[in-house]
Amino acid sequence: MHIENILEILYGKRKDYKGTQIMKDLLVKNENFRSMIVDGIKTGNIYGWPEELWIELDKQNLMLRKGNVSDIFKDGANIGDCTGCSTIVSYSFPLGCLYVGGTVDYLIGTKNSVDGRHTWIENKEIIYDTTFMIAINEKYSEKLTYNPIYKTDPNKNKNYSAGKDFAIDPFINDSKKR
Repeated sequence: MHIENILEILYGKRKDYKGTQIMKDLLVKNENFRSMIVDGIKTGNIYGWPEELWIELDKQNLMLRKGNVSDIFKDGANIGDCTGCSTIVSYSFPLGCLYVGGTVDYLIGTKNSVDGRHTWIENKEIIYDTTFMIAINEKYSEKLTYNPIYKTDPNKNKNYSAGKDFAIDPFINDSKKR
């Protein structure tokens, strides 16, 4: 499968977002990674974030320099901020999602992850990775060298819960109707 086809399948109209750069680089430079991604796509274990998630992200009441949450990924601000972006994306999930911290071997030596350390979200056995901007079946993630070290429920943290309540409150910003 050609790299442009992979990007089209995973990102559609978002394939030119700067936030896809690490994925693009690895697809070009690492044949094994590309093979794992293609296999994951073909088997339904890897896919782009659903449009419903993008819509929910852009409804959030976050104090951004400009625009919506999706602009974080459009501008590439997700690269090197997996923890912060995971927090923002997790606000769009109901109770029960987990923060997962660990390593991903394929990220070793990439921008802002010299040693492969990484944070992602797990929701209903699906990993939402804000660096790669993809969803991965948790069982398939081992093939992509995801090595979880800890998992935590952010909803048990009062500061997180307050932030989430603010971010998803439909009455704060009437221009972002829910």
